[in-house]
Amino acid sequence: MKIGRIIRRIAMIFSLIMLITSTVGTTYGYIVTSTDSLVTVFYPPDVNTGAMAVNKIVEHPLGSQYKIPNNISFEFKIELGSYYAGSKLMTSAGEMTADASGSLAVSIKPGVTFTIEELDEGTEVKVTEMDTLLNGFTVKGDKVKTVTVGAGGTVSIDFTNVYTPESVKPNNVSVSGIKVLDGRDWKNGDSFTFKLEQLDNAQWTELGSKTVSYDAANPDFDKFDFSDIFANVSFSAVGDYQFRMTEVIGTLENVDYDKTVKTFTVKVTDVDMDGKLEINTVLGTENVTVSEENGVYTVFATFNNTFVPPILPDPDPITVNISVNKIVTNLGTIKLGPGGFEFVLENSDTGEKLAVTSDDQGKASFDLTFEAIDVGTHTFKLYETDKEMLGMTYDSDVHEITVTLTVNGDNELVAALTMDGVAVSALEAEFQNVYDADQQVSPPTDDYSFMYVGLSLIVISASAFALLFIYDRKRKV
Repeated sequence: MKIGRIIRRIAMIFSLIMLITSTVGTTYGYIVTSTDSLVTVFYPPDVNTGAMAVNKIVEHPLGSQYKIPNNISFEFKIELGSYYAGSKLMTSAGEMTADASGSLAVSIKPGVTFTIEELDEGTEVKVTEMDTLLNGFTVKGDKVKTVTVGAGGTVSIDFTNVYTPESVKPNNVSVSGIKVLDGRDWKNGDSFTFKLEQLDNAQWTELGSKTVSYDAANPDFDKFDFSDIFANVSFSAVGDYQFRMTEVIGTLENVDYDKTVKTFTVKVTDVDMDGKLEINTVLGTENVTVSEENGVYTVFATFNNTFVPPILPDPDPITVNISVNKIVTNLGTIKLGPGGFEFVLENSDTGEKLAVTSDDQGKASFDLTFEAIDVGTHTFKLYETDKEMLGMTYDSDVHEITVTLTVNGDNELVAALTMDGVAVSALEAEFQNVYDADQQVSPPTDDYSFMYVGLSLIVISASAFALLFIYDRKRKV
């Protein structure tokens, strides 16, 4: 009994000691080992974020290859609400700070998307496109659009502008030309007409015409100018515009009209996108010249017409007669007529000779036939042949004859004649001989014909005598 009571009291004393020891040790350890102050941290509940984007689109008629100039941009106001006032925002253009009302002012280029990241889900964003000072641009659709940011994605807004440039007129382009007539001089009544045309939907459309007419008092009568007509053309889109000048085929006799086509091209562009088209250049594509000075283009064409004389048939041949009259004066008792005398016509250019003999009346003639190929001057010599008849004194005259052939306006061969340098209408020559049959003529001293005949007779006679002599002797024997 005593032992149990003693054990319980010992246990109570031990428990009391342990309580006092634990309390004192814990308090002392906290005071000794802890140096940090207590910190309270607030963790808000998780919030989902998203992004919004503004796309700038420009529609234009300049083609898919056209590059919008880098200086073209559009101004926008993006309103996020007062919650974002003064907030730093991550954008595609870098970090930006919202103003006191929670708005951003941004400039966006065509084809560029502007993005704001990490916006709270449910944020309502109002975007307004500001009025532009750029010429030729109009807003397509609403200028103010509102979107709500969703979680984990990007909500986009598209703003479209339509660009419509003003048309341009070719006031800096002149179009002119000149008419050249070869083969003959201009004369009253000569006129030529030219057309200016434009290629439109694969068809040539006439814009106007010009006519030049001969005017002796106007040194520039052969020039024409389409500039006033061309100035009325209007180009409403970029591209290459083709034009041509042609001559209207007229009715002037024996004139070969110029059938060549004179073409040129006007290139229209809008490089600066300033709201107006411009003429970039003018090119001469065929049979024209184009020059440029200080932005002014000159298109010039030359049309050549040629007068071609008509091809006429060869004129009929022509015959030229040269007549000869022979006269013989007889001085002796024997009379001789004018017939049988020879005359020669010699071509001085070729040396060819023709001969005729006078008839009983002393007449003789040459007939020379000429053709178109013989046009020109032909020279001849006419003289009598000296036959060295005994008692005959021949006429030694040599007549110079020319025959000049031309073709007249009626396409006929005509001959101009001269004899001995004098123009004549007919070629007639007279030759006078003198005949004296009683004239004593001594044989020439160097004529040995009689001697040869005598010797021959001697030889023949001697031979005959010898033969007769021998024959006679043989008979005697």
